[in-house]
Amino acid sequence: MVILFICTVLLVAVGAYGTMLSTRGDNEYRQAAKGNIARLSWIYAVVVTLSLAAVGLYIAF
Repeated sequence: MVILFICTVLLVAVGAYGTMLSTRGDNEYRQAAKGNIARLSWIYAVVVTLSLAAVGLYIAF
């Protein structure tokens, strides 16, 4: 169970890092869509929170 949790956290972290890296090189894209990183970060935060809550409920019941 711990290994699955670590893999999940690692996968989310790599995805978030990759998202940030993909926007670094293109200045035109960065100017046109400044809010994308913030929105994606919120999406990651919500998905992680809901996933942890779902796992907790699954274990509890």
